[in-house]
Amino acid sequence: MQIADFGCGWGYLGHLLLPLISPGGRVDGFELQEPLIQRGRERIVEAGYSGRIVIHEADITDLSDVDDNRFDLAICQTVLMHLSRPQLALAEMKRVVKPGGLVAAIEPNLLAAQASSYESCGGEDFEHLRRRLLVESYVMEGCQRMGAGDYRIASKLPALMAAQGLQEASLWINPKAYQCTPPYDPAACRYRDFLLAAHSPEASAAQEAQWKMMFDASDGPAELWQSYQERERQIENQRREQLAEGSYCGASSNMLGVCTARVPH
Repeated sequence: MQIADFGCGWGYLGHLLLPLISPGGRVDGFELQEPLIQRGRERIVEAGYSGRIVIHEADITDLSDVDDNRFDLAICQTVLMHLSRPQLALAEMKRVVKPGGLVAAIEPNLLAAQASSYESCGGEDFEHLRRRLLVESYVMEGCQRMGAGDYRIASKLPALMAAQGLQEASLWINPKAYQCTPPYDPAACRYRDFLLAAHSPEASAAQEAQWKMMFDASDGPAELWQSYQERERQIENQRREQLAEGSYCGASSNMLGVCTARVPH
């Protein structure tokens, strides 16, 4: 099997898929960011996959140097969500895959993910939940206005694929939730460590700045943002305390959609 990994980053999907295909198979990754390409090539050597995973510097919306009908599968993960014109990448994915082959996209719906989450800090604060979802909707509108992508793209994947002439488009939502339930088992400890890093003061400040930029781009009300952030900072402090002492309880889904479609014969 010959696989094209669009927006491969350092090659996570390639390393995941390669052991599942026959020895003659190969993964070609396409990535534009030089630091990720460099790290990805280092990881290939470290894993002993030289010649079986190859990373090319390329724009996934215009792979003019890649022949038609070259691959059996084209796949991407959390890539289309960042593109102003994801249909261009899907058109290239279709073009480079053989007739009868598959195109697969793994993308989130971050607004649905926010609505699905529960955590013990903050209590059952429905007023803040409504405020949070409203802020998120402004943020995602601002993201699209800025041409920075679509953070709800998962549910749109079947329509986007069908518009490119792909057939049998099918969408699944990843059923696995991440959770912390005391006392923490090894999986919960890994999730706790992830949350501690993701909600460190530095990481929270960086995300707040990014979210504020997109919120402002959608003309979101200043008073909504202020009340949201005041309550959010209180919850952040409670979350860090509970995570550190091992009393935090929560579950969340990233609402990753997995959509596959077939290139027509």
